[in-house]
Amino acid sequence: DILNTVPNSRLLLKFTEGKDPEVREYYYNLFAENGLENPKERLILSGWLVHLEHFELYNNVDIALDTYPYNGTTTTCQALLMGVPVITLVGYRHSSRVGLDILSRIDMQFFAAQTPEEYVKKAVALASNPEALTQIRANMRKRLAASPLCNYGLIANDIENAYRKMW
Repeated sequence: DILNTVPNSRLLLKFTEGKDPEVREYYYNLFAENGLENPKERLILSGWLVHLEHFELYNNVDIALDTYPYNGTTTTCQALLMGVPVITLVGYRHSSRVGLDILSRIDMQFFAAQTPEEYVKKAVALASNPEALTQIRANMRKRLAASPLCNYGLIANDIENAYRKMW
């Protein structure tokens, strides 16, 4: 729905088998069956990359679409570190609430959607506002660095307190 709503948008999927021709055909066909025109032009399928190439790939990404029902954790933090905002769909289990938790800690919980329809709406709205996207991306690393996620003193204090309680 996002790809069909946002003109000229493309989706990058990166996974182990991303370079396998049969797997690539499977995904092209799957997206075509679900209404995406020209999937070979609209989908970018990538296999695993070495560390530096992996991070460089984020320079070609405007918005990260979090997975569901298992939200990203490391990939969400990597996207944010690279200045890429993340849209997440919130579920009821821990594995589908991690995106909300991470976004809340950087005060960007407004990118967390409660329904699939809201997820699409938020992604389309952000993709349709390049000025806002540019502003968000310009400040993302600073926002992440100032957040509790990167407050090593706070994290160390919390761990020390947990050890004290256990002891």
